Amino acid sequence: VPAGQMKMGSNLDPTEKPVRDVSVGSFAAGRFPVTVAEWRLCVAARGCSFEPGGQPDDPVHNVSWTDAQQYIAWLSDRTGKRYRLLTEAEWEYAARAGS
Repeated sequence: VPAGQMKMGSNLDPTEKPVRDVSVGSFAAGRFPVTVAEWRLCVAARGCSFEPGGQPDDPVHNVSWTDAQQYIAWLSDRTGKRYRLLTEAEWEYAARAGS
């Protein structure tokens, strides 16, 4: 995702005030959700303690922040690359897709 700026927040919802200008640097993000099958690889390797339910191709759900950190640590160790969760601003910027 290329670097850019956006206005984050809303004057329509008091919980989203104040509207502020936010700049984000470029970053990479997964295009698809992590599947139950992918998560189960982490469980089998004893990198993740959360056992997801559902079909193998389903997106994994009901994951806590701690669960996600376990998966990220396992994935980083397995691939030799650094992974992390997106910040709130990065997630919103990517979700807006330039709108």
